[in-house]
Amino acid sequence: MHDNDIAVRTEELSKSYGDRKAVTSLDLTVPTGQIFGFLGPNGAGKTTTVGMLCTLLSPTLGDAWVAGAHVVRQAALVRRRIGVVFQEPTLDLDLTAVESIRLQAELHGLPEQQHA
Repeated sequence: MHDNDIAVRTEELSKSYGDRKAVTSLDLTVPTGQIFGFLGPNGAGKTTTVGMLCTLLSPTLGDAWVAGAHVVRQAALVRRRIGVVFQEPTLDLDLTAVESIRLQAELHGLPEQQHA
């Protein structure tokens, strides 16, 4: 399988919060065009893993690529190539419309003069 045939790849992806390990050495390959879901009990590391893949959290160890871009070294490119819809609203209910637009503009790397 070539790199352009892979939507998501992780190698020993790990995230710790002090002594607490949220994700430990995750190796995962999801081919392009496949539907993939994370299933597991509360506390299994699903949300933490998705947070790292979306560039919202930095891995403690290991590497991950999403849509061909490294989630740490090419975070802005990952964000330009993906879309994420969370299960429950988080900031949406607390932000004004203008704040939401500015947040999205910043997340997508638009120059400040182009923000709403």
